[in-house]
Amino acid sequence: VAVKDGRIEELESRQQELEKQVAQQQVDLAARDSSIEQLGCDKHKLADAVARYQGEVASQAGVLAEFASQRQQLEAQIAELQTMLAMRTDRVADLDTQTSTLQQQLTAQTDASQGLFDELTQRTIDLDNAKAELDRLNSERALLESEVKEHQVDAASKAASIAALTAEK
Repeated sequence: VAVKDGRIEELESRQQELEKQVAQQQVDLAARDSSIEQLGCDKHKLADAVARYQGEVASQAGVLAEFASQRQQLEAQIAELQTMLAMRTDRVADLDTQTSTLQQQLTAQTDASQGLFDELTQRTIDLDNAKAELDRLNSERALLESEVKEHQVDAASKAASIAALTAEK
């Protein structure tokens, strides 16, 4: 009986220990179930966050695509403006060349005009001198003509006096 009682006590002790272990395992299982539920919630939250991020990434990809399109358009406009600028620069260079050529022609014509003006001035001076000489000669001529008339009158008067003297004789 004592062995039985010892065995019963041992079995009861073992049963209590096993019950403690089962209770501990149930607590552990409950904690694991709670952890699993928490992990499930976390998984759903992460899935939602991933979906949001994927949406944002897709939205940003659209924005980036639009940005790339706008950038290409701007680059095309810049290229067009650079082409126009190059054409205008060429035109300015052509106009500068034409201006330089016209300036040289103007300088040559101005020099030629100055030469003609100098020649005209000299000829005007020569003409004025010739006119002065002509006026002097005309004055001398008038003086000589006046003297000739005086001599003619004097000669006619002397001839008349001689004729009168000759007629008296």
